[in-house]
Amino acid sequence: WIAEGDDSCSNDFLTTLVPYFDDQFVNIAYAKTEIMNENSEITLGVFDEYFNSASPGKFNKNYIKTGNEEINEQLGAMNTLINASGLLIRKSSFGNTLIDAQKHKMCGDWLIYIECLKNGKIAYDINATNYFRRHSASQVAKTEGSESYFKEIEEISKYTFSNFKIGDELKNKTFEFVTKEWDRFQHKHPNKKLNDFYDIKMLEELYKNKNKIL
Repeated sequence: WIAEGDDSCSNDFLTTLVPYFDDQFVNIAYAKTEIMNENSEITLGVFDEYFNSASPGKFNKNYIKTGNEEINEQLGAMNTLINASGLLIRKSSFGNTLIDAQKHKMCGDWLIYIECLKNGKIAYDINATNYFRRHSASQVAKTEGSESYFKEIEEISKYTFSNFKIGDELKNKTFEFVTKEWDRFQHKHPNKKLNDFYDIKMLEELYKNKNKIL
C-alpha cells in the first residue's frame, strides 16, 4: 500500500480490499476515490464524468477483470487508477517499469499499474473509499497539458500497444482521449501540433505490426 501522508481512507479500506488477494492472480485491488482539498473538505463525485467517459457505468459496481480486459476496456487509454493511495498492489507483480517510472513527472504510476496487470487480475470495490487530497499547486496541476505530459502518454501507449493484445476499440479510444486532451491544452503550445509530442502515425504502425504478429 503506497499511501500519501496527507491522503485518507474509510475505516474499512484494508478489510475490504485485502481479501481479494486470496485469489493468487489478483495483482491490484482498488477502492472508490473522492477528492478533498487542503482544508479536508470532501467533494463527492468529482471523477464521475471522467470515469463514465472511460467506460460508462462500469465504476458503479464491484468487479474483477483480467489485466487484458481492464486494459482493453479503458485503462490502456485513460488512467482510471487516479491515486496510488486508493489501491493495493501485490509486490511480486512489480517489474522493470519501477525504474522507468522515476523519469516521469506525471504518468509513472500509470505505467507501473499497466505492467502489474500483464499477468494478473484487478479488483474494484465501491464499498471502500480513498480520499485524495488535491492541492491547488500540486505537481499534477503544474504538469498537466505540458510537453512532457503528452510525451509520457505516448510512452504509455507504446507500452500498451506492444505488450497487450488490444483491439480497434481501445486504439481508437486512446487516440480520441489524447486528441481531446490536446484540444484542452493546445493554448499552452502556440504554433505546435499534437504530433510534435504524440506520434499517432508511429503508434498506428506499431498497432498494425503487432496485430500481424498475433
